Amino acid sequence: PTPGPVPRERPPVFESPATRLVGTAPDTGSESPATRLVGTAPDTGADSPSARLVAAALEARAEYIHLQEGGGDLHIRLRRAGVLEPVPFQPPVSGRSLLNQLKALAGLSSAEGKEQQRGHFRLNLGGGAVTVSAVFTPTSRGERAVLRLDTTRAGVPTFEELMVPDRLAALLREAAEGRHGLIIISGPPFSRKKDLAYALLAELDKGSRAVLTVEEHTTFSLEEVDTLRPRPEEGFSYTDAVEAALEQDPD
Repeated sequence: PTPGPVPRERPPVFESPATRLVGTAPDTGSESPATRLVGTAPDTGADSPSARLVAAALEARAEYIHLQEGGGDLHIRLRRAGVLEPVPFQPPVSGRSLLNQLKALAGLSSAEGKEQQRGHFRLNLGGGAVTVSAVFTPTSRGERAVLRLDTTRAGVPTFEELMVPDRLAALLREAAEGRHGLIIISGPPFSRKKDLAYALLAELDKGSRAVLTVEEHTTFSLEEVDTLRPRPEEGFSYTDAVEAALEQDPD
């Protein structure tokens, strides 16, 4: 049988932390909360507007931040559980400085606006680390940016938490007991493919097996599972990582 996609529970509707951070009250002449979020200074510290925006997105359990220039404004949306939700506020025109600040954090040029740019940076927020992968792309309306938020989580979900049908869970467990073979987990973005793979890894008897993973973004941490991270910019590709893993006598 062909298993259907693993359903993903959508988090409840939320009052966006970004809304609380930025606010929507009219400017009364003093420095408004919106000005404090977007700002104009090239501050890239832990309390910078960009860091506070990432912290707000994490608090909202968002996986991606979308930023789009248009009509002189910077429109910000958060993707949670696969759904894009507009952040209910309009940042000021100086939102351009927020894009430039994010570019500075990612080691990119703020002067470049005609070519796509990719970069990443790491922030320590509230005692936890988050890796942000950023892609800036010029469009007909202005520059567009997408930030992917990756945090390392120790808690691996179970089949029950992922609402995996009993029949599918039994098929996966049976396949995982084999000493050779291939399991392909496919699905659209945000269908929790990695969560399902790690739920299966968590059930394996890793004490009697050598288990390695090859991942660009490390989301979970399991004891006795070693992760190889491809670094194409340093000449270490996915192919190299898989070959390196195979040389470690894995099961």
